[in-house]
Amino acid sequence: MKTNWGGARCASPFHQGGAVMSKLSRKLRGKGAVIALLLIFAAPLLSQSSNSGTAGVTPFGIPVTARQVGMGEASVAFADVNSFLYNPATLALLSRPYFTASHNKWLLDSYQSYVGYERPTKLGTFGVGVVYLNHGAIPVYRNGVPQGTAKPYDLGLVVGYGGRFHRYVALGANAKIIHSDYDGYTANALGVDFGLAVPDVIIAQKAALSFGLSVQNFGTQLKFIDKSYDQPLTIRGGLAVEVPNIGPVDINLALDGVKKIDSDLGVHAGGELWLFDILGIRGGYNTAAAVDEAKYSYGVSLVIRELRLDYAYVDYGNVSSPTHRLSVAVQLGKKDEIAGPIKVLLEDVKQLKQQHEQIMKEHEQMTKDITDVKMSLEEIRQLLKTNLKTYVTPDEILHLLTIHFEYGSSVVPNEEYPKILEAARLIKKYYPDKVITLEGHCDEAGSPELNMKLSLDRAESVKRILVEYGGIPEDQIVVVGKGETEPLTHRTGPGNYGVENRRVVFVVTNSAE
Repeated sequence: MKTNWGGARCASPFHQGGAVMSKLSRKLRGKGAVIALLLIFAAPLLSQSSNSGTAGVTPFGIPVTARQVGMGEASVAFADVNSFLYNPATLALLSRPYFTASHNKWLLDSYQSYVGYERPTKLGTFGVGVVYLNHGAIPVYRNGVPQGTAKPYDLGLVVGYGGRFHRYVALGANAKIIHSDYDGYTANALGVDFGLAVPDVIIAQKAALSFGLSVQNFGTQLKFIDKSYDQPLTIRGGLAVEVPNIGPVDINLALDGVKKIDSDLGVHAGGELWLFDILGIRGGYNTAAAVDEAKYSYGVSLVIRELRLDYAYVDYGNVSSPTHRLSVAVQLGKKDEIAGPIKVLLEDVKQLKQQHEQIMKEHEQMTKDITDVKMSLEEIRQLLKTNLKTYVTPDEILHLLTIHFEYGSSVVPNEEYPKILEAARLIKKYYPDKVITLEGHCDEAGSPELNMKLSLDRAESVKRILVEYGGIPEDQIVVVGKGETEPLTHRTGPGNYGVENRRVVFVVTNSAE
């Protein structure tokens, strides 16, 4: 599904931070230079921390974005555009760059704002975000005498990285800078987060299970005059289940356990239902909420092309007015990418080997039959320079052109147009008297009836381009819908996962056929 996107927390003595980081570095040795560098950077930072003081609130200690709040803050296993605030490893699961922003009307007159940007690269996915927490007007007393009001605030900067080091292993880390100002008294601190994600373990034909684990807020203390506050060290662990394409409906479920250094274990649970990948409705439950009314949260989403709007509502009863969160995510790229450092996953290696073996067989057949082809050698060379997969039979040279589509779509992607126009050129030059067959195909997600219609629509879309832009006579083209009857693999899902099945195949045949 296009709109798919996670927490648990446990205490660890700050003075042991250096030893913990050293152990993690040994375990991850050889798993990636970026992660290793972040761990090395964090070790001296943690060694400076002590066990004194109490845990304080930081601008990252309050849930930032609307989707996570609507899901009861169960976000550690979700690959959402903002979930790296809960688990940096989920950055590796993003396939396109995003700009995000959130505004939170929180308790009383306090509010919180956030902007972020995430981008996948060959080395992995990088993210950056800035959060501003304004505590509202607070009365100031000195020696028991009122001195007016102050407007304390917190400012936080987070820089994150997530890389996919195996089909089922993604690792990530965040580095954070925190600045707090309380009536002229300021404090600064540094912190780091670490995350692990195990994505998309197929448990049924239409369901995928993901796991997540993160450790947050390792770092130095916030010190105001002679009082120091630890950052709220937190461990999150949980799972998420995605069940796409139950007719027009997609379902996501999430469950997290959360342990903070200064509180008991909390359970966070949430679920959401999407209609046609456009409208999302969600609800969540959070046992760690201090007020009974605030244990429940609700939210909605609306997707308009590359724009997604999220809203969340939490009622604090008599303690405060309800809180409202509004988030926006803008997709900035059109093309899916697998974030490094591994570009080809294990199961794709097997597929590439099979394709290579098939190509070698076709090459051998071409060598055997080349003398039976009634075309000049120069013409054959020109044909083999095209984007079409070409093979030779004893009677003629045939061409196979595969046009791929996005998940659930029959719109031809812009990058596929050159292939179709090249096919039109070859048809007019070499096959003016041949029948052109366009076969539409789907993956196995969705019902057979809907897939049959979708496959036919895809073939019709390619035909329209051949006729309108390629100048091919309409009566020369035959369209056929194959539905999900001839998948190349059993993979389904958004992005590049299963894209090999979402295709239109172009075949040149004899008129009699």
